[in-house]
Amino acid sequence: MSLPAPFDAWLGSFPWLRERGLSCIISPDLDGLACGLFQQRHLGWKIKGTYDGKALCLWDAPESIEWSAVVFLDLEIMRPDARCIGNHMLAIDSEHAEALATNFRHCANPNIWRGFNAWDSFQRKYPFGTLPLLIASHICENTDFVLDRIWLALLLQTDSAFTNAAMYQTNALDWLRAMGGEEPLQSPHPVSRLCTLLRRLPAQSALKLIEHVQQMAAQAGFGARQRACRFDSREDKSRGKAAELAGAVAKEVATDPPDWLRVAPVFSEVYQTSVLPADSKKALRNSLACAQANGVLSMAITGATKEGFSYTLGSVDSPIALLRRTT
Repeated sequence: MSLPAPFDAWLGSFPWLRERGLSCIISPDLDGLACGLFQQRHLGWKIKGTYDGKALCLWDAPESIEWSAVVFLDLEIMRPDARCIGNHMLAIDSEHAEALATNFRHCANPNIWRGFNAWDSFQRKYPFGTLPLLIASHICENTDFVLDRIWLALLLQTDSAFTNAAMYQTNALDWLRAMGGEEPLQSPHPVSRLCTLLRRLPAQSALKLIEHVQQMAAQAGFGARQRACRFDSREDKSRGKAAELAGAVAKEVATDPPDWLRVAPVFSEVYQTSVLPADSKKALRNSLACAQANGVLSMAITGATKEGFSYTLGSVDSPIALLRRTT
């Protein structure tokens, strides 16, 4: 595979990341909430619902949402017209990585950007959350963009970014170099300031920022050491904890609290899910073929195990054409 485009050029190929007033669907966890609130605070986006690979929950009737203008945050939706940004490993091999880049041009996934795949580069997969990608898109657009302290704290905590960087330092530094424009034949660009800050951030300062997020999570009812802060949008108690946590973040950045989380969704759709083997190249190919033949809605490869390939199928009766299963 040829060298990837510079990180800022790649991010720039998804101009909708910086459009104002769009609607979004988020993953029901800390990274998804952070992404939704970040876009709400800076671009006036509206969070319309959540999707966790098992169920879609909406706080507006599906027919009232303009789905062509919806962005799925911290999620990948395997539909060519779906705008989405996430960080899961999707490609089974290099050939599949190229196919994904060609066929899903609205899918902003850093592993696809660098051509990384489950078969020969799983250990080099993107080690951070989706929030850093959104922050980087704003910095690319506005070199004077000021990052509030809470966003830096969330960047370090979401998807265990700081822990991953400490445990897999070589891979984390490799990604920071690539994103900061320090790959061969690339020039430094505005995001290099953020990447340099993260590389040089003292561990004590990083831990203090993370502790702030952990305290907010604990006060909201999540465990003090809970990193993902996942919640179930269909359960009142779970949703209430998420509302408390997101409300605390919203207060710090002077944006509207997500009071919609305090009421039950007006629409929900539960999907069929399955796990398949991913422990050999043949298994990966067979699993992908099975998922594609059944009209896969979303998928992720989590490791070289007997259950390392997970996928979700859309509903044939869905009122949402974008997500409807057609095979």
